[in-house]
Amino acid sequence: MDRGVLRRPHPRHAPRTPANPPAHVTDGLGETLERLDNDDPRWWDEDRVAAFIDSMSGVQRSRLDQLSKQRRRYQWRTAYRRTRGGVPVWEMRPDAVSGCLRTPRGGSSKQAVVRMGYGKVSIRWMTGAEYAALMGAAEYKIDGFRDSQVQFAFGDAVAVPAVGWLAEHYLKPLVKGELAARSDCQAKAQ
Repeated sequence: MDRGVLRRPHPRHAPRTPANPPAHVTDGLGETLERLDNDDPRWWDEDRVAAFIDSMSGVQRSRLDQLSKQRRRYQWRTAYRRTRGGVPVWEMRPDAVSGCLRTPRGGSSKQAVVRMGYGKVSIRWMTGAEYAALMGAAEYKIDGFRDSQVQFAFGDAVAVPAVGWLAEHYLKPLVKGELAARSDCQAKAQ
């Protein structure tokens, strides 16, 4: 292969610098999650919650304890099961956003939803509707499908808002011929 091609890409194939992406979101998870009744069977029982908490590291447990003491409103986090030193443990995100949504296969693929506040901790698996909403498809009709089917459909997908941003700031200008025909390297060379 001609290494010169890599140093001097064709102008139509040159990398472009799109507009600055939107600011990173660090909260809002609780606004997206479904509000299940306290007696909904999807909430884990006390033994399972205790096992979840027992598996956490000291740092993780401290975070959970602090958030569970909130008395003004519930705090929401997501958690993944990981393996550390050959032992399965739960790790909870420090911020109120979802981690990477994955298909429901593999050790750390499914996310748990942790609700903390008023001195209590409640945990359940994330629902299919929540997967869809977090991927920007809250209006998508998922009735009649099992949560695992919806999670498989939306896990590892590309979020609708991300695709929309790319379309608006890169693909539309590219199609309209509004992106410069020269790469940054070629512009500097002249």
